[in-house]
Amino acid sequence: MDQENKRKNSSIAKGALTTTVVFVLCYFFENKFNHIKYTVGDPWKNIMIFFLLGEATFLLGWAFLSKKNKKINQFKKGIYFYMRNPIQLVIIFHLTVAMSLFLGSWLFLFLLPLQYSVWLRLIKIEEQSLVGIYGQEYLDYMSDVPRFFPWR
Repeated sequence: MDQENKRKNSSIAKGALTTTVVFVLCYFFENKFNHIKYTVGDPWKNIMIFFLLGEATFLLGWAFLSKKNKKINQFKKGIYFYMRNPIQLVIIFHLTVAMSLFLGSWLFLFLLPLQYSVWLRLIKIEEQSLVGIYGQEYLDYMSDVPRFFPWR
């Protein structure tokens, strides 16, 4: 179990660092070159950001509560019954869209495919190591539970 946590934390740390660097570079680029921005009226922008961050908080809270005492036979408990990577889902989609809304940035919206591909690569590496640790049981879990969204 310790080996799994180290690999998962390493994957999340690498992805979070990449996401932070990309966000900072985009912010710098937009401010340096006066990139075109979009506007959303304040009440709607605030409402959308509120719901995005509210859902993100809910998903992260559920994910962290579900990870307590997580053993191989408990992969399908809590939020992990519905999706395998809720933390990465929040970082890729919720955080990127919220930043785009907050800054009015088209560039942040266009980052979604890049964010998705970077995180997907890290997740696939992590999944390979988990299959090496848990074998068929994790393969069964992967076939039963989708990666990001709670539907197939």
